[in-house]
Amino acid sequence: MALINKSDLPRALEDPAIRAAIPLTLDISARTGAGLEELEQAAQDLLAGEQPRDPGEVLTNARQFDAVTRAEAAVGRALTALESGLTPDAALTDAEEALSALGELDGRSLREDLVEAIFSRFCVGK
Repeated sequence: MALINKSDLPRALEDPAIRAAIPLTLDISARTGAGLEELEQAAQDLLAGEQPRDPGEVLTNARQFDAVTRAEAAVGRALTALESGLTPDAALTDAEEALSALGELDGRSLREDLVEAIFSRFCVGK
């Protein structure tokens, strides 16, 4: 499948060989959102033989898989720390690591939010 972005702009420079060489070619526009429904349907059709998935469940590359794997391991360590009787601030490092890894999936950083939430509920260092 080939995606041709910027369908909202004139196609003066488009190479017709792309459409000839790739059977499934979709026009989309990241700016306007045009064609995204067709893209979603095409992706569903391609994955039809797979188990049904919830939206956002598919990881598209090794970097994303690595980030999710690291996040899962860090959450496990944080839960183990809490279950063994450690205070939430002691598990903070692992929780921060999990959120940082998940933030890599979409470029957001959640670390400051977590630290603020932990410190707003617990008196640390007294």
